[in-house]
Amino acid sequence: PPLVGCDRLTATETADVKMRHDDPLAEMMTVTPRDLASRPLIFHGNHADEIDPQLNEVFERDRLMRDVSVQVTSSVGAVPLACGGIGIALIDGLVRWNSFEGVMVRPFMPEVTMNVAVSTNTARPLSRFFKPFVGELRKLFRALPAQN
Repeated sequence: PPLVGCDRLTATETADVKMRHDDPLAEMMTVTPRDLASRPLIFHGNHADEIDPQLNEVFERDRLMRDVSVQVTSSVGAVPLACGGIGIALIDGLVRWNSFEGVMVRPFMPEVTMNVAVSTNTARPLSRFFKPFVGELRKLFRALPAQN
């Protein structure tokens, strides 16, 4: 039997574009694959997830190839790289990125979504805090504007 349980919490827009405040993309209302052509991209390093195929598909529709210049293991790690002008971060919208000084965030179009889930080890009993914690996460996601 599988040892990993998965509890899906929500689907959320995953692809926001993060860049330096003085980047020309910061003046746009939304950013498309064409706007990112020939720009160095910062993205998660996992090619096995559900997001990569979606992003590749939207780039391919415009006859473009998504070329990732820098891979990060955490979206938070992309912030100093984008602020330093290393590239344009095309990563999740789960963090309030506008609260980081010098970072501008623009929606990526077309919309790309990912599932947010909590994983558990089914071979071990759940903590007594698990259900209240997941309940609070669900409330948080319901309160987010138009992402579900």
